[in-house]
Amino acid sequence: DHDLHGIVLDPEGKPIAGARLEVLHNEFCELNIRDDVARTSQRSSVAKGKSDERGEFAFSLPIGRAFDLEAEAAGYARALLTQRQAGEYVEVHMERGASVFGRVLRRGDGSAVADARVEVPTRMSGFRGRPSETVTDSEGRYRFDGLCPGKYTLVVTAASDASSWRTYIE
Repeated sequence: DHDLHGIVLDPEGKPIAGARLEVLHNEFCELNIRDDVARTSQRSSVAKGKSDERGEFAFSLPIGRAFDLEAEAAGYARALLTQRQAGEYVEVHMERGASVFGRVLRRGDGSAVADARVEVPTRMSGFRGRPSETVTDSEGRYRFDGLCPGKYTLVVTAASDASSWRTYIE
């Protein structure tokens, strides 16, 4: 069997139709290169798809190689299953997602900071390998959806102010 196949389930064990799935591969992880961290975090997309109306999916993959499977669905935290192979049947258990939103304002006059970069660092986003980041709108607003529930440290960088702040948000 050349398929990595399975089902996407919500916290109650019900199938999630239309979940976005992506299979990723990092050839450097298979070589056990630990001294080059940048290479071990680089992954290329091998396949993309969605779960069907029964929450099921299948991807035809080469045998004997390790792949990562990422899943996203509206209202749920992103999920990552690592080191999966062709021939496996997997259950992707999604948990309810959290949202973080707010505004970036100048301390002195309370005016909005547009085009500031707001980032949830990779190690905290609940989604290894991909930091979550966005840019504030003209009113200084930002929003992140699909995060794992928990505490976050947001990193805000505003090029126009040439400064950076760390904000602790729970």
